[in-house]
Amino acid sequence: MKKSVVLAIAFGVLSFSSVSAIAAVQDNTAIVAVVENGRTEIQYEDLPDAIKTNFEGSDYAAWEVQKVEEVTQDDAPEEKTYELTISDG
Repeated sequence: MKKSVVLAIAFGVLSFSSVSAIAAVQDNTAIVAVVENGRTEIQYEDLPDAIKTNFEGSDYAAWEVQKVEEVTQDDAPEEKTYELTISDG
């Protein structure tokens, strides 16, 4: 019974998620951005300079950046936050 309840909840959550992809070609290189629930995966180089400077001055600067996401909220799309997934290898 527990498994069926968990599966029902999981399918319910997944059915409300939205995913879209944005593709562009620049200098013969395909650039694909995946947008999921207000999250857009971007390149580290595309972060604002203030965010990069702050990260590079932190205790985690030597860690490897695995993924960078720009996050927007539906109620305030002009406000953006950034999430970095990092690993110490």
